[in-house]
Amino acid sequence: MTGLDKIIEQILAGAREEAKAVLHEAEESCTRLAAEHAERAEQLRAEIAEASRAEGEQIVEKAKAEAEQVREQAMSEAKAEVLAMAVNAAKRELCSPQQNKYRDLLIGLLSSAVLEDRRAQKAQNAPETERYEVVMSGIDHDTVGLAVVEGTRRMLEREIGADRAARIVLSHERLSIDGGMLLRFDGTILDYSMDRLLREVCEKKAAELDRVLFGA
Repeated sequence: MTGLDKIIEQILAGAREEAKAVLHEAEESCTRLAAEHAERAEQLRAEIAEASRAEGEQIVEKAKAEAEQVREQAMSEAKAEVLAMAVNAAKRELCSPQQNKYRDLLIGLLSSAVLEDRRAQKAQNAPETERYEVVMSGIDHDTVGLAVVEGTRRMLEREIGADRAARIVLSHERLSIDGGMLLRFDGTILDYSMDRLLREVCEKKAAELDRVLFGA
């Protein structure tokens, strides 16, 4: 299972109940709005009783269309609220330094990045990377930084060798990011900040999230 798959699972697991509650409230709100617009449509119908039939029906249909637009907007806003709550909940849970799954997620991301770089070097017969620098926020640097770097080294030692694995180091620099990390090597910067990862999940898995959360 990839790091993004874990984030998806976390989002879905924490969002279903919120989705039910928020969408139920939105449906009730939409029902009230529909009733209000239906009443308004009937008032319009009475007001234009003396106008031509065609003109009257056109005005009524316009009122119905406006009501449907209001309903769709309300549901869209409710879905956005549910997804935002789910993403924030997943972020809080995943980024908790006390949770081993956060450390393991970062180890998995870092390991995959280093192995991908090694594969590219071999394919292109390019010089080896001399240093992989992991940069985190101040909190993560002090709480999980060394565990992530050392865990990644142990995971990769057998595959790339202890000397190469030792090239993965923790930077002294602290970033202003809310979870995750950056990986720097050979002029390349890979952004594994939690905000970017969650945004990527939502973009790539929009249809799956919509289906699971809202039954679409």
